[in-house]
Amino acid sequence: MHVFRRRVVNGGEHFQVNYTVAGKSFAKVVGDADELIEFLEVDVALAPELTESLWQELDRRGSGFVEGVEMNQLEATAKGMVESPSEF
Repeated sequence: MHVFRRRVVNGGEHFQVNYTVAGKSFAKVVGDADELIEFLEVDVALAPELTESLWQELDRRGSGFVEGVEMNQLEATAKGMVESPSEF
């Protein structure tokens, strides 16, 4: 799972979560840090220490990866992720 910060001119900060499963990519944009934390810890069920590690990466580089996240296409859709076009 790849998470990155998106800064919008005069619009604040948003975050995008990308996930690839079975050759398909899914994405979800969240409006703020609280919404991202809720998505990661509740919907994806990440342990708090993984969320904290991801935040450190977001602070340092503006993006971060979380290894070992597993969900199928139906779960991704149920969590509000939308299939995104892929060039692969």
